[in-house]
Amino acid sequence: MTRAYDPVLVEVIRNELAAVSEEMAIATARTARSPMVKVGDLTTALTDANGRPLGVGEGLGLFMFFSTAEGLVKRIRKKFGAEISPGDVFIVNDPYEGASHLPDLWMAVPHFCGETLAAFSLMYTHHVDIGGRFPSGQSGQCTETYEEGLRIPLVKLVDAGKLNQALLQLVLANVRGSDEYQGDVEGKMTGCWRATQGMNRVFEKYGLENFNACFDRVHEYTKAAALAAIAKMPQGEYKAELTLPDNGFGEQDPNLVMRVTLRILPDKLVFDFTESGPQARGAVNLPVENARGCVYGTCRRILFNDIPLNSGMMETVETIWPKRSVVNPEFPGAVGGRAMTMFLFEDLLHRVMAKALPGRVPVPCERWDLLHFTSKRPDGSDSVIMDAMPGGWGARPTLDGPDGVSQSGVSDIPVEIMELDHTLVVEGMELVRDSAGAGKFRGSQAVNKTVRYLQPGRLLIRTNKIVPTPGFDGGRAGIPSANVLHTGDKSTVLPGQAYLHIDIQPGDTIEHRVNGCGGFGNPFERDPVHVLADVRDDRMTIEGAFKQYGVVIDKSRMAVDEAKTRAARSAQQAA
Repeated sequence: MTRAYDPVLVEVIRNELAAVSEEMAIATARTARSPMVKVGDLTTALTDANGRPLGVGEGLGLFMFFSTAEGLVKRIRKKFGAEISPGDVFIVNDPYEGASHLPDLWMAVPHFCGETLAAFSLMYTHHVDIGGRFPSGQSGQCTETYEEGLRIPLVKLVDAGKLNQALLQLVLANVRGSDEYQGDVEGKMTGCWRATQGMNRVFEKYGLENFNACFDRVHEYTKAAALAAIAKMPQGEYKAELTLPDNGFGEQDPNLVMRVTLRILPDKLVFDFTESGPQARGAVNLPVENARGCVYGTCRRILFNDIPLNSGMMETVETIWPKRSVVNPEFPGAVGGRAMTMFLFEDLLHRVMAKALPGRVPVPCERWDLLHFTSKRPDGSDSVIMDAMPGGWGARPTLDGPDGVSQSGVSDIPVEIMELDHTLVVEGMELVRDSAGAGKFRGSQAVNKTVRYLQPGRLLIRTNKIVPTPGFDGGRAGIPSANVLHTGDKSTVLPGQAYLHIDIQPGDTIEHRVNGCGGFGNPFERDPVHVLADVRDDRMTIEGAFKQYGVVIDKSRMAVDEAKTRAARSAQQAA
């Protein structure tokens, strides 16, 4: 039976809880040391005592990890039981205890109302290293998680307010760039302290009964709204599949297939991945909690973007996972290179949703590639820098894809910050002309970045989509990604694979291009006025306008030649 509630009070508490989660994220971003945390590679979440998530700090968060919160709280309750105390801080990075890959360290803080355990605040940030065979802990070229770095089980870093110094020293002794790692841990603890402050204020103002009533009501409202959205979908069964282009070692394996069957029922969505391929030998396996979070995140973006993000939505979506598969590996399968698989997994979800909802689903975005450089500064200290490169969005059913931005809140690091504290120089960063996927609505342009390195070191290049994402409804793919190494007078085009490890010498330069995003709809239906605007804005050349869209532009007048355009489009479509 639904309990009585005060709708105004529920909304007040809900927004105050959202503020606590957001302030936790802001406090962490502003006090952490590594640039990647400062530009948004973190997530915060708030749950009740049973692990039901209410929301995330979405201004900075990645809700693909939202489902992790519920599982971690349940594990904490089961493992520690009555040993959970005020002032505790739990940590974990083990992908087989509900976390992600090893560089992502989760923290969880219990909150008490009086003596009653009432809630948890959780967060993760990505750390620039976690030890192991390869710098960064993100290589695809490991076959067991033992190779990937230090695996931290679910343990207390802080016990009733007392820091476990021995545990922290053990972690720091095993990572590259230990000063930066420690700074990020301390930044997260600042966020935890801020969350505790905020939750104490909430309990003092509203009490535990009103707090729980708010959770119940928002949960009920969101579930009802999600069910209403599902009821409008066409019932049936839809299938899609996608083969991974890289097994982690730069090789293709036709067995590495992700397959999904979407069943739309009157009261829920079922995503069934039973027919997916076996666990990969390389480190491109996707931990199941990450995969589940991608399902929730995709449903949120496409179906539920106007309702609160919480456990009520999650209850309307069922997922089925085969054991020992590429989307649900078993220990000790390596997962450090799961980023490529995760972003392709989101492509798969968009494609199956597009079959169910034709004309309504946007083309997937490119997410972000990565340049991770480990070296020594002139003073002998470690320099470890991870630079993410957002590629932009795919085209939408009625709009072009925005260029050079991420859907998740993570951005590239400002050049000044990188050059000030690390041994490199950014020579240039630009949008690439004629690179966007053509369509009635075009995708975003490719992004090109050139970096010169000043000290010898080790570079990881992570290219998430070595094969460009195709467009929807006749839209075309953007240009592919590329990597070029410039050494002295020699330029070498590097192999097209997801994870490249390169020894860098002083003066070496890397030119990395994130591929363009796919277009939506028939390119010959694009308004020539919009094509001309792209030429005038230097997004496209006159030659590209003709080749991709059949639009003839009179260079002397910088105007569309309508008669020649009609003839060109007719000829190109007939060809």
